[in-house]
Amino acid sequence: MKTLKELVKNVSYAEVLNYISKPYRHAMGGTKKLIVDNKQELFLDQKDIYRGRGSKYNTSIRYENQIYDITLNQLEEYKKEIGKKKYEEQKRLVLINKEFKQKQKRIFEADKMGIYSIYNNIIELSESEQKFNTFNPSKLAKTLNISISDAKLLRSIGKTYVFAQKLDNSEIIELYHADLNNNSLYIYVSKPTEERIKEFKANHSNWFNAPYSHLLGQTENKNHFVC
Repeated sequence: MKTLKELVKNVSYAEVLNYISKPYRHAMGGTKKLIVDNKQELFLDQKDIYRGRGSKYNTSIRYENQIYDITLNQLEEYKKEIGKKKYEEQKRLVLINKEFKQKQKRIFEADKMGIYSIYNNIIELSESEQKFNTFNPSKLAKTLNISISDAKLLRSIGKTYVFAQKLDNSEIIELYHADLNNNSLYIYVSKPTEERIKEFKANHSNWFNAPYSHLLGQTENKNHFVC
């Protein structure tokens, strides 16, 4: 991981020009010039042209010529700003990598016991399971101590809520995933209130009879709700 000082030092003129410049007003581009303390440090020719049959229009193309005249002090300030952004992005990527490795370790340890790991109330699926929006119902059932039939209800592709009774009858848990037509599969686990459970169950017929609900995976199960 590079230090902030190194990142600031290595900021190029091109990066500074890209940082302070504005988009071209004309679709075919133009040129950009960076001047630092009255000395030209960089010139970019970014003109586009028509090719083939359209080349006859090249003589009428409008370009924009941009000039950015800054002082050495301004240059150093821009480099610091760019360097700080790079440093924060570097820290973000390091954290993402660290969290990914920790997640993979949790998944590996749980898999040895034939269950899923749970982190922040989310079932941690493997990369391939998330990629193909799938999961192992038997493994999920063992993880949460619920019936396999309840776990299978999460296979519905619409926005899904399942209120699953623990096999030891200790409690009811709520399982949820978003619409899989537009989202990757994330299974959320929570403990619903009695009022929430009653409210859902009282309206099950509305969910069941909603247009196209069967196409989204809605079933007759009184603890299964899809939209």
